[in-house]
Order: sequence, then structure tokens, then C-alpha cells
Amino acid sequence: MQIAAKMIELKMIGVTAGIWGRYSISTLISFYTNILVGNSIICIDSAQTAAAENLDLVKAKILFIDSKQVKEVLDFRNII
Repeated sequence: MQIAAKMIELKMIGVTAGIWGRYSISTLISFYTNILVGNSIICIDSAQTAAAENLDLVKAKILFIDSKQVKEVLDFRNII
């Protein structure tokens, strides 16, 4: 709830959010937080690096990254 409250305060609501990770508590928290504030969500498996292109297609404004699940260097410069 604290993350959702902060997102509302920062007006990070009603947008598309990306969640980069695998099944873990932090990705679940990110998922449910975005549901609470009314964001659309695209979940990307950190093992599927080519899937990062989907973030550009859906124009995700927010990206949550589960850093414990990242196995390689991520370069998001081409989608920002």
C-alpha cells in the first residue's frame, strides 16, 4: 500500500507499466501495486531478453526491474 500511495502522490497512475523479472515476491508486489493504482501492465520474463522490445510497442511509462533476476546487462536506451 505504501508504494501505491507514493505512486498516486507522484501521479504515476493511469499509464502502462512494465515489470521486468521472474516469479518472485518483488515482481508480485509490483504487479499488485500497479493494479491498485489502475495502471495497465506488461510483464516481461527476464530470461527473455528479446521481449524488451515489447516495452517500446506498448509505450510503457514506468518500468519495475527485479534486479535479483537480471542475468545480463540491460540497455533500454533504444526504447526511452
